[in-house]
Parts: sequence; C-alpha cells; structure tokens
Amino acid sequence: MAVTPTPARAAEPSPSGGQATITAGTPDLDALREQQPSEIVAPADPAAATRDKPAAQSPADCADVLATPAEEPGVVGCIRRAPADPSLVPPNPSTAGTTAGVTSLAASDWNVENGPVPRWCQLDQLATYQRMRECHADTFLFTVYKRPENIPLGEAWLSYWEWEELSNKRRTWTHTIQMYVSRVTGLAVLSTYLNAQGWCGLNCDVSTPAETRYILLTEGKWLRGSWDMGRPGGADERKYGSADTDLTFLHLETGITRAWTAIEFENRCDSELPETPLEGGCVYDDIQPELVLSKNANSDHRLHAEFVEQAQHTTPDHYGARHLSQPGEDPKPLQRLTDKDRKAKNYQASCGDFRKDPAVPNDSCDEYPYQSTYQGSAEIGRANTAVGHVPLEHNTAGGRRLQSFYVANRVIDGDEFWVSTTDGPIEDGPGRDMPPEVWAGDDLVGFEGADVQLNGSAEDAQGPPDVHWSYTPRGPVDPGTVCTFSDPDGTSTTFVCNDDGSFTVTLTADDGVNMPVSDELVAEIRNVGPRIGRQLPDFAPSAADEGGSLLRPEPWSTHRAGEPVQLTAPYDDPGGNDTQTCVVVWDDGSEDRYPAREDNCDRPHTYQHAGMDTIAVTITDDDGDSELSHTMIVVYDPEGGFATTGAWLDSPAGALTSAPTAAGRLHVTLNPMYKPGESGPVPGGGKVSASLDGAGFSLDSTALEWLVVTPDSKVAVKGTATVGGEAGYGFVAYGYDDPDKLRLVVWPLSAGDHPGTQTRYDNRASAGYDLDVADLQPLGAGSVQVHE
Repeated sequence: MAVTPTPARAAEPSPSGGQATITAGTPDLDALREQQPSEIVAPADPAAATRDKPAAQSPADCADVLATPAEEPGVVGCIRRAPADPSLVPPNPSTAGTTAGVTSLAASDWNVENGPVPRWCQLDQLATYQRMRECHADTFLFTVYKRPENIPLGEAWLSYWEWEELSNKRRTWTHTIQMYVSRVTGLAVLSTYLNAQGWCGLNCDVSTPAETRYILLTEGKWLRGSWDMGRPGGADERKYGSADTDLTFLHLETGITRAWTAIEFENRCDSELPETPLEGGCVYDDIQPELVLSKNANSDHRLHAEFVEQAQHTTPDHYGARHLSQPGEDPKPLQRLTDKDRKAKNYQASCGDFRKDPAVPNDSCDEYPYQSTYQGSAEIGRANTAVGHVPLEHNTAGGRRLQSFYVANRVIDGDEFWVSTTDGPIEDGPGRDMPPEVWAGDDLVGFEGADVQLNGSAEDAQGPPDVHWSYTPRGPVDPGTVCTFSDPDGTSTTFVCNDDGSFTVTLTADDGVNMPVSDELVAEIRNVGPRIGRQLPDFAPSAADEGGSLLRPEPWSTHRAGEPVQLTAPYDDPGGNDTQTCVVVWDDGSEDRYPAREDNCDRPHTYQHAGMDTIAVTITDDDGDSELSHTMIVVYDPEGGFATTGAWLDSPAGALTSAPTAAGRLHVTLNPMYKPGESGPVPGGGKVSASLDGAGFSLDSTALEWLVVTPDSKVAVKGTATVGGEAGYGFVAYGYDDPDKLRLVVWPLSAGDHPGTQTRYDNRASAGYDLDVADLQPLGAGSVQVHE
C-alpha cells in the first residue's frame, strides 16, 4: 500500500501528564483537549470477554470511510493497514530486553512495555504458523482526514506483532500483541490514544482488566498486551475457538475509531492425547505437523531414517511423503491410531513372521507406515506396506522420536501428519527441528521433610535444551503444603515437601523453537510422625533413638508434693506444615490435652500427694501419626507418714543373679521416716536390712535417699547399701499395707544411680519400677505397717 506523508503539525506543548477518568458513553473531547492527559481511563466493557464476534465487523477502513460522502465539513479518523516495514523499528526487537524499570506483564494487562518478541516470530517473515504457535506482523496507520476534501491532517504509524502460544498440557493459551509507535505527525500529535483488548470467541474464557486504559501514542513508545485464555470442557469433549484483538483509537478531535485484528487459524482444545493429563491441551489442527528423521552419520536413528525413506519410495501410495506427490495428485498423509488392539494387529500383520537376518547386528523388525497409524498393515493390507531389518538401537531411537513428536505436536487419534528425511543434522526452523526428548524418571516414594533425589534427562540434537522442574498435587493436600527443588533448572536435583501427599512432578524441556516437551513421574510423599525429645536421624518411620531423650524431668528425679513439676517435651517433626496435639497423662488421675507450640509440649503440673508417677506424653500430628514417651518421677512428702516392716517371703529362684538357683526365705526389716521439720527428700531416720537364707546374701543400708508414702498405704524407699559387707550397691524397697507385700531390688551403682538391666537381687524381675506396677510379692509372715 502506498502511503502519502501528511504535513507536519506545529509543535505542541508537552502533555500535562496525569490520568483522566471518563465515564461510559461519549467522552467529553473538549475537556480532554484542555487537560491533555498522558492516559485516559474508562470503565471496562464487561461483554468484551464473552462476545462471539469482533467489536467491529466492518472496521473503520480508510478506503470505505473516504468513499462515503461527507454530510458536513469536519475531521474523521480511519485505519489503514500495510505490510510490516522493518525499517520503521529499532534494531532487532526480537532480542530486545524489557524496558528498564518495567516489570514483566501480568495476564489481562495493557501496558507501556518492550518485548521481547519470540525468536520464532520474526518481523521479516511476516507470518509464522506452527502446530501450537501462530504469529503475524503488520503496520497500522491511524489517519485524520479533513472532510469533505479528504486531505490528510495527521497520522500515527504502529508496527504491530500479534502471536499466540497454545498449551499442550492445559486447555489454555496466551494471546499477546506488541506495538512500536514508529511515527506520529500532524494532527495526530498529542491527540491520539489507544486501547487494546484481547478476546476469544466461541464461548471461551479470557482474563480481562478492571478498567479500560487509553495510552497516548508518542514516537518511540513500545506498547504491549497479554491475555490468558482458555476453553473448559470435559475429558471426552473437543472444542474449537479463536482469538483476536480489539484496537480502539481515541482521538481528541475525531472521537473513537475501532479496528480489530485476527489470528489466522482456529484452535482445537481436547483431552484425547494418551500421554498427557486429562486437563488436555490445544493445537491448530489445520496445521499438519511433519516428523523429520536424520540420516546423518551421527544420528542415533540413522538406519531407521534410511528404511523409512526407502519405504516411502517403494510403497504404492507413498503415505506420509508430501514431497513425493506427482503433479495433479493429492499427497496422502499418515493418520495417528491410538487404539492398542488395532496397533497390535498392525504390528502382528507386519512382523508376526519376521525372521532375523544374521548379517544385521542386533536385528529387529521395523515397519512403515507405522503400526500407530491408520495406514498400518492390518488396516490397508500387508502388500501396501514395507518391513525392514533395522538394528534394535536405531529402531528404538526412531520410535522414541516418533513418540516425542506425537506428544510435542499433540497428535491425537485421526490427526494427519507427514514424515520426511534429511541428510544433515536436524536444523532449527519451523517444521524442521524436532523437540527435545525428555525423561523425568521412575515413580518414587519419599518422606516429608526429606530430600528426594530426581535424576531426569533432556536431549536435543541442537544442544542441551532449557529445563525446568514443576509439581502439582494429584489430590487434596493440607493448606500450606509446599514443595521445592534444590535446582529447578537442572536435570538432576532434589525435591522436598513440607507435608505428605501425592504429587505429579514434571520435567519440561524447551529448545526455544518447538513447544516445550514434558515428562512426569508420581512422587508419593509419606508422612513422618513426630519424635519426642530426639531428632529423627534418617527420616525413616522406624528410625532408632540415637543420643538419648531430651524429655524432662529426668527419670527417677525427686520432687516435693505441692510444688510445680516442669515437663519439658521438645519434639521434631520434619513435616514443617504439620500441626501437633499434645496429650499428657500425669499418673495422678489427671490428663491435659493441648496444641503443641514452638516444637514442644512443655507444661507445668503440681502433684498433691507422694507417689512414683510415670508421666506419659503422646504427640500426634494432623495426619494421625503419633509417638508416646514416658518418664517416671518420685514425688515425696515429708509429712506424708512413715512405714515399719518385719517380715519374710519365699524368694524365688533367679532373684539372686549371683546364684540363680538359690531360693529360700528373704527376711526384710525397714523403718524409714522423715523427722519433724525435715524438708526431704532424704529421710533422717530409719534403716533397711535384708538377708536370704542359705545364700550368703545380706544387705544393710548405709544411706537413705528418699521415702514415698502414698495415701493408699504404699511405701517405697531408695538408698545405698553394703551387700555382704561390700559397698557400692543401691536398693529400692517396696511395700504394700493390706494386703501385705514386698519387693526388693538391688543393683551395683557402677551400672547407674537407679535400677536398670543389671541387678544383684530382684524378687519381681519382670515388673516395672513404678510403685503402682511393681508387682509386689505376698509375705510368708510378718507385716508392712504404713503410718500416716
């Protein structure tokens, strides 16, 4: 189109800046001319996102406007389009970085912004069409004419790109435009504003802004808009749609002039690709993709490519070989077949009677047309297909390339495609460069809070592609669940989640030319229950206790009745998103239940009476996993009473570990007591002695450490003693009054300050040490007297 220059307009003052707000309806042009704002804001059009037709089926094309007789003198604005002119644009906008100080675009935005234009959308190509990408470039001229003379008074030139990228993993796509204001002349200077709004037809969804922004066009300004679009549908539903852009020019003399641009092809959104999730994806199915195979010496599928090329020449219909069609003859594409049974029949028809050729290393049966097409042997007859002897590694590599091609180009059942070969390596360029081959790895099981190793791979003939890991929950997870990658942009990385769940982990490879290709694995991240008073060494549910417990009070520690006992129960839970509940049974008939705070179950408690109390702490996370831990303490009361005993019992064999067969009467006397005014825990009066008939075992206390006398007439006393005159022993003597029972436990102090696994004497060796569970033995004669 020839473009007539317009006369220059006298220099205008700079715009006052700021923002003008207008209401719905016809704008007040006089007020706007007086203000000269840098931006005009109007209410958003709520119908913009849902209409099925462009805003102006007949845009204000200058040829039509000027051909219409003018009713009265005035000025009018109209639109002309011209081929893209690279000379009007700064150097290489396809590689230009984002304008300094301008952040990346959010969806449903229209901004002052600079690129970059994708490298597959080149200005000098004017239009690029791929299976999941479409781009075109234009020049728009907004011109102000004087009527009825049709004299141009001013013009705004816009270099314009419009492109779409469809998603292969979702029913969504992104629609983007970018403009460069190349020139503004005459009456268009400081008077021309532009708003752009992407929209999609046929009942699709589009992100829309909260307001309509008109941006002043000045020379050298970049403008950009981007909109997320989608097409909901069921798992078995195909839907078609299109996307375009409304351009609304607001001129302070002529008012509003509308235009619109269109993407060439409708897109198809479906959920029928077997290799991708049910969320589906979208393609331009009018564009038939081409699988390119390399016969280059370095190609891992070279011999497969040579066989395919030969088969295309020798089979009668040359299926998939667009380049072999004769004049006046329509080429015949291949069509993908996804039915497993029919594919198996195709393979059986081609290779069922295959016999390996000893002259071919690692020979295997290769077939063309492929078994995964409607042109396989069982579908069109064995005579119309070819079978070849191809080494297994080349055959397998060719199969992987075909499978990757299906996924990258979203070739579903019935879709048509072509196959060609090249002598060189596969080169970049639309329709020639194959997408990367990507593998995420095998499904795995891990534990929350623990690193899980991921070892994926991504290969591309043109060099290593860019890769990125991502994840999505496969089902409901607790709010706040987050997973991270140590290196999200490397093929080998670790993956860790702060809570349990089932996750789809995706490795995506992008070579910058084709649509990104992804592979997925399932990561089952299992819960790990909390561990009280110790860290979990290896995040395994049954990890051994290493390094001892941090639960406090210490076992066998002494505390006076009526004074607070501080429970300290720190825990570790690698599930950082888990919540925990503490339950403490104090062994005095009371129980506390409360939320854990700051990784502990700490709690004070006051015992009112003496006793040997086993504190049981249970911590449970929100997934139901729990751990129980105990500590036994001694609560004494100097005013709780005293006990006296003179009695004997039949000591069983095995009680005396130095003489396991020894049995006889064990004689016990004891009379411990707190003297008036003593604060404890050491009682100031009494002693304990014992002797076993015929065994040479005798015990005499040398010091008492504490005395417990309970309200239900039970007594326990701990101290040190000599055994057979030899020092270095500890003892605990237990007694019940009514019915009268006794137990004596003696151990070497070299084994610890309280009884454990090493004992010298214990007539109830299998019982616990808590006074309530000590399983005392009935007396043969005598009594235990508890005095309160």
